[in-house]
This record gives sequence, C-alpha cells and structure tokens, in this order.
Amino acid sequence: MVIKMDGNLPQHLIFDFDLFNDDRLKREDIHLGYRDLLAEAPPVFFTPRNGGHWVVQSYDLVTELLKDHNRFSAAERSIPKAQTAFPMIPLYLDPPEHGPYRSELMRYFSPAVVRKLNDQIRTWARRLIADVADKGGCEFTEAIGARFPVSVFMEIMGMPLERFPEFRQIVGEYFAHWSDPVKRDAMREFVTGQMREITAQRRVEPRDDFFSHLVTMSIRGRDLTDQEIESITLMMFVAGLDTVAGTLGFTYRNLAERPDIQQQLRENPERIGAFVEESLRRYSVVLPPRVATQDCRLGEADVRAGDMILASLPGAGFDPSIYAAPEKFELDRTRPTLAFGTGAHVCLGNFLARAEMRILTEEWVKAIPTFRRKPGSPSLSRLGPILALDTLELEWDRC
Repeated sequence: MVIKMDGNLPQHLIFDFDLFNDDRLKREDIHLGYRDLLAEAPPVFFTPRNGGHWVVQSYDLVTELLKDHNRFSAAERSIPKAQTAFPMIPLYLDPPEHGPYRSELMRYFSPAVVRKLNDQIRTWARRLIADVADKGGCEFTEAIGARFPVSVFMEIMGMPLERFPEFRQIVGEYFAHWSDPVKRDAMREFVTGQMREITAQRRVEPRDDFFSHLVTMSIRGRDLTDQEIESITLMMFVAGLDTVAGTLGFTYRNLAERPDIQQQLRENPERIGAFVEESLRRYSVVLPPRVATQDCRLGEADVRAGDMILASLPGAGFDPSIYAAPEKFELDRTRPTLAFGTGAHVCLGNFLARAEMRILTEEWVKAIPTFRRKPGSPSLSRLGPILALDTLELEWDRC
C-alpha cells in the first residue's frame, strides 16, 4: 500500500482513513461507519492512504466541491490516482465540454421520457416479484435488487437480456478491482469490447433503443467518433448496472427491519416517494472523486493543484447541521439529498433511478406480506468508491 505523507500539512487535518479497508466500515451498517468518520475527523481532512488524498464530508463542503468545476475537475476519477487514457464521457469532462454531451444524453433520461417508461418499469417489477412471492423468501440483492434495475436498463439500452448474468459478473469484477489500476483497465477494455460489438450490430440493424440512437447522435453538428461512442457506452454500462442495485440492497435491508414502515407504506402508498428520498439520504452509495486544478482553499484545507479529493456523499447524508438525528430513518424530512451529487455532473439517470425505486416499492408492498431478514443470515458490504450490499436473505410467511 502506498502511503503519502506531507510534512507541510497541519497535523489536525491529517486523519488515517482507508477507503477500501477501514475498520470503521467493517460493520453491518457501513453507513454508520461514515457517520462515525464524520464525527471523528474534520469536515475536510487528508488521509495518507491510497496515494494520499483529501476527504470532504460535510454537506456544505461537498456541495461546494461538486459545484465548482473551475477549481475541482472531474477529469481524474481514480483513487489511488491513476490517469486513464480512456475517460468516460461525459463523466470525466468539465464544462463547457461536458454540456453538449449531457444535453444529448438527457433526451433519453429526462423526467418526461422516464414517465413514458413507467408502465415498462412496472411490468418488470411485477414480473420479478411474482417470481419470488410464492417462495416465502429470496436472496434479494440478485433476485430483485440487481435484476430489476439492470433488466430495465438493459432493455432501454437495447442490450441482450440473455446476457444478464455475464454482464452482472463483469460489473462486479470491475468494482472489485477498483483499487488496482492494471486489473481495472483490463476489465475496462473487456467491457468496451462488448459494447463495441453491440454498437456494430446497431449500425447494420438499427432498433428503437439507446445504442441505435447513439450511433446517429451528433455533437455540435458532427457525428460522434468511434472512441466517443465507446466511452459513452462504458459510462452507461458501469453506472447503469450497479448503483441502483447497490442502493436497493441497503434500502430493503432497512425496510425488512422496519415492519412499522412497511405497514405505513401499505396503508399510505402516497408516502413511498418520501420513503425513496429518505432511503437515498440514509443509504447513499457513491463517493465521487475530484482533482484540484489549482492551489486553493476548501474549508480549513489548503489544497494544492493535482491533489485528489473524495466527496463523501454518505457522510454528507449524516451532517447534523443539515439533518436532525441523521442516523434515524424519518419519512418527514424536507431537506434535499446529495445522493446523486449536485452541479453540472448530477447523476444523468437520477429520474430513472427514483422511478425504479418508487415503482418497485409500490408493487412490493402490495404483493409481499410483512417480511424480515432471515435469522442468522450474513450482511456484508462492498467497500470503495461505490458501496453495495453483497447479500440479503429475506423471508415472509406464505399467504
């Protein structure tokens, strides 16, 4: 492990934290580990682990970091720092280069488009819930948590649904090797090869799906290059096949432990939207990195050009100056969440993710009786820049 120390840093801003292996995070509720980190460490601190980087935890400083693309660039997204020769578009681009790509892609993920997909999303939710409803239980993270949003996403994108197990395994290996740049780049090349194959098929036989639109998309009056198409499809693949699945795992583990909330949602389905927002706040899964473009001040920290900075969205969700008793799950909160980030790079698929979580929960509480975690079953989390629950065994009494 590479450990970077800087003798010029104030000692009170140096705090030992390992994104991939910190003891605070090795607990059943990994998010309470980020709550404890927020309480123990300064709002912005420097850790010598993983090449040395800053961590920003408080709601206001995370907001400042993510909104200020002039001082803090999205061009470098790896901790440990490892400049990639294949940036994902538009995730790795800053304004103004970022804007035209995002505007084109938002045509397929806008609120209006997502509303048109509601029936399609609901059909998938009902289909997958029906597969487990009569069994009296399921391993949720794969049977529902991953299969539901990934199936919806693959259908929208025009990816072959029969390859679901293969693609899920690829994504799992990609994030498992996140701290190893060599292995991660190898996985990235493999993924782009798969996306390249689908894109080539759509050039010959176009369909009404995202890949078909992508090969005819233009930016500033010109067609996309092959490399741009590969970069965009890589970004969509990695984001679409993992983040919502991770959020659903934590969300439904909590719901399994709260029969009172299950009952509230059955009796008052109009509150499911609030349930989704609070779940996103309490169980944020993404910690997006940034790189400083200049020497500057961020909170108490004097950040230097080239320094890596990690935005702790899970930590921001526990900021007591924003959320009263933040460890509690409360349906009546009104403050917005940073779960999807903020600023120019706010998550492209946030409207789709919210719709998926809402519709799945509407259908789940109608079809599944009071459910609970299977006694004695493990609950382990994946650490790193995108959190996920590895397994969640649920059970319920058959009607």
